[in-house]
Amino acid sequence: MKPGDSVQVDGPYGHAYLREDSPRDVTCIAPHHEGLPLLLLQRAHDRPPRFSSLRMNFVGLRGFKPRDQNGSHDLTGNVSPEGKLFPSTDTGRRAAMSELTIWTLDWVPEGPRGFVRDLRLRWACEEAGLSYAVRTIPFDGRETNHLAHQPFGQVPFLKDEELEIFESGAGLLHLARKSEKLMPRDPVGEAETLQWTIAALNSIEMVTVPWWFLKITGAENDGLTGWMGSRLGHMERVLSEQEWLAAGRFTVADLLMADVLRVSEVRAFGDRPATEAYVSRVTDRTSFKKAQADQIGHFEAADQKRAEEKSN
Repeated sequence: MKPGDSVQVDGPYGHAYLREDSPRDVTCIAPHHEGLPLLLLQRAHDRPPRFSSLRMNFVGLRGFKPRDQNGSHDLTGNVSPEGKLFPSTDTGRRAAMSELTIWTLDWVPEGPRGFVRDLRLRWACEEAGLSYAVRTIPFDGRETNHLAHQPFGQVPFLKDEELEIFESGAGLLHLARKSEKLMPRDPVGEAETLQWTIAALNSIEMVTVPWWFLKITGAENDGLTGWMGSRLGHMERVLSEQEWLAAGRFTVADLLMADVLRVSEVRAFGDRPATEAYVSRVTDRTSFKKAQADQIGHFEAADQKRAEEKSN
């Protein structure tokens, strides 16, 4: 069975049975906002060893989503690896997925293009196969024109239906909860991913950003060089011992760490072959290349629009 298939439902209405004597996969169907029965079935399914080899499909009618009420939000973390949760039609699936909106600036000068942090969210969506839209706020007046959505007047911020999230790191973790490609579901893999995601922000970026900002402003001695060198040295040691930061594979932690380390001034700091190989490996991914090209293309299109407005 796959999304889009038609099914006929014929009793027992309001009841469901798990039969240990049946070799067939299990398909559970529930109307919108009736996730608790699915949750109970899933938990029952996980107990008998007989069911461990079966695939369990959870089909929700009318756009059912894991976070719907009556306990169904627990399905996201509890469905066994063999099972899936999906809406009953491809149309419903696309509608649910397209509700992600990444907000960025309508234009920026050439210098930061390819590094504006909406790229992180674009990249994560591309890796996870999540459909998304990009909307913009004006560059002019950016310090105050969207404070209701981002209290520091920055970008990006992410909208997922009625939910809004500012800060790229928070947005990445939200997206990672939607896809195992970004963050494993087992406790150890999830913990490793979380710690390295936070490390990229708190242990590396908190040093590298003020360091390169002072460097490009011409400060002769910014007082941060030694501190940054120490942090980057620790990362070089880690990356010389392992290919990926968490779970033995690419995760959102690698996405964020590589994005922090790929800034040209930081990337050129010292002799760090393992780090350079890591950044090259991660940024060679198709999803990164597409996200970067899309962002640059977005700002280049804005150049044309601004030129036309100026000429008129």
